[in-house]
Amino acid sequence: LYYGASGTPTRLAKGADGTVLELASGLPSWAAPATGAWEHVSTTGVAAGTVSEIVVASLSEGYDYRVTLTGLLVTTSGAGVRLRVSTDGGSSFATGSDYNYVYHYVASPSGSGLGAASATSFVIISAGTGATLDDTFSGTVELFNPRAAQMTPCRWDIHGSNTSNHVTRFAGNGRHKVAADIDAIQFFCTAGNFKASTGSIIVERRALA
Repeated sequence: LYYGASGTPTRLAKGADGTVLELASGLPSWAAPATGAWEHVSTTGVAAGTVSEIVVASLSEGYDYRVTLTGLLVTTSGAGVRLRVSTDGGSSFATGSDYNYVYHYVASPSGSGLGAASATSFVIISAGTGATLDDTFSGTVELFNPRAAQMTPCRWDIHGSNTSNHVTRFAGNGRHKVAADIDAIQFFCTAGNFKASTGSIIVERRALA
């Protein structure tokens, strides 16, 4: 409810999906989000049971996407984390050697490295992830205009802890070399699974001009 110039209370009906509340001429109204602003889409906790993959689906046309991984944990010490894309809503994921990427890895107090390849997935964390409660990892993955029939760029920045309990950071970028309309992505481990009921996945999107 809001009060107009006459002081009469007025009920504002709910807006359409994807719209935001703003003021127009001093009155509240629903509108499309401004270009360049990140808009929250969903927050999902890691499921119970065996979690062999984390899938983010229903990507819409006309947006960049940012996925924030918070407090995730693997079940197998030393595992890495990978990312693949889908063009059929997540029914299947591309496994060809079409993921072109580079990344930089650092660990404290010592350790660093570089990686670059055309492989069957994006390397979000190469290997060495710890599996204790002190070894959770968090970070962001961004895809730029994935629904356009183009070679979709991607970048990531992940912080965590390795099997030696050293603080780590993986930062990289790449692109899927096949011009495709990507509508879902998949995170998976190189060994074991994601630990059930640990962490969350936050999805945001940003309208393109």
